[in-house]
Amino acid sequence: MTDLASRSAEGSIDGNGWSAGVVVKHQMGDWLVSGALDGGRTAFDANRHLQFGEVNRHASGQFDVVHYGLHSRIARQIPFQSWYLKPYLDLHATHLQSGAYTEQGADDLNLRVSGSSENVFVAAPMLEAGGRFDFGAASTLRLYGALGGAFYSQGSVGSDMQFVGGDAAQRKFQVQADLPDERLKATAGVDLKANDHLNVRLEYGGEFADHYSSNQESLKVSYSF
Repeated sequence: MTDLASRSAEGSIDGNGWSAGVVVKHQMGDWLVSGALDGGRTAFDANRHLQFGEVNRHASGQFDVVHYGLHSRIARQIPFQSWYLKPYLDLHATHLQSGAYTEQGADDLNLRVSGSSENVFVAAPMLEAGGRFDFGAASTLRLYGALGGAFYSQGSVGSDMQFVGGDAAQRKFQVQADLPDERLKATAGVDLKANDHLNVRLEYGGEFADHYSSNQESLKVSYSF
């Protein structure tokens, strides 16, 4: 039996990647139904600092995460004189695949991490309120905010791994991160239609739960032919 206690452990993961997709929309009176298909790849650099007893080492590794997703929104806009309400439901089905990798730099304390694959399903009912301001015949500015919830099909992600050296190399274990499967969701944004062809949107999105927060900012520029 081996007992291993760590005084301190520090780590970080940084990533850069790309994603691309296509969107189709259909308007039926006050109702709007849209569908989207997207995919992408992100390359991550992982770093760990290990310190216990006389050991003081640094381990690093690189891995890729690939994602594919199907998304849909069903919305109804309720207009008023100078503002609107829009209840909507977002549905997401995403496949995530993480590549295997082996750390370097920490000798026999390097980890060999197995690849993993996850399917995640999300339903997010929201209520949006906003106002629209017209500037001429083709220019429009829309300000909006929304509040609701996000409900996930699972509440954890993890990977199998093992140390590369010594007796521990024969033993696999799983490191798992627990994530809340029910979250408060909020969005806010500015949407500028500059003319009949150019549209620019700046948006913030956040999801919150006990001991959890996720924040995202996005800038979208679209041009219609």
